[in-house]
Amino acid sequence: MIDDLYIAQRTQADNHNAQIIAVLQKWLGVSIKVASVEDDMRHNTDLITADERRIACRVRLKKYWRAYNRQFTIRHSNASGVETELDKIRKGYGDLLFYGFENEAGNVVENWVIIDLHKFRELYDKLLPPVIKQNEDRNNSLAAFSLDAMPPGIMLHSNWYRSP
Repeated sequence: MIDDLYIAQRTQADNHNAQIIAVLQKWLGVSIKVASVEDDMRHNTDLITADERRIACRVRLKKYWRAYNRQFTIRHSNASGVETELDKIRKGYGDLLFYGFENEAGNVVENWVIIDLHKFRELYDKLLPPVIKQNEDRNNSLAAFSLDAMPPGIMLHSNWYRSP
């Protein structure tokens, strides 16, 4: 079932697909297409590469940049009870995560990182536990992971982040 929250989240992310695809194609060297709604909802997949790598994308609003630019968040729970992104990642879905922040106008992903979800899954139980944060709308919670605490190999590329 597709609900209004899903449509709003998908629309915000899809607004940046052209830029995200351009960044990823340059870095990965392969063509990329937008995944189906079913792939997105069931397999944590927003984009698919020509060589079948599945990429999850999360774009946050600029207002969160100052407070949260040293972390990435993944949906941990939601009021509807459907499987979350974290559930899907832990089950093995997704190869990469493109995680970024919009600019003030909301038309460009200004700062981004690419995370290896295979390495993230492999090391998940060894990572510092995430901070669980209730979303402002109280409909879901997010697991916040510190970029600074990530072991080598999880973060593959970034246009801004440098380890402390």
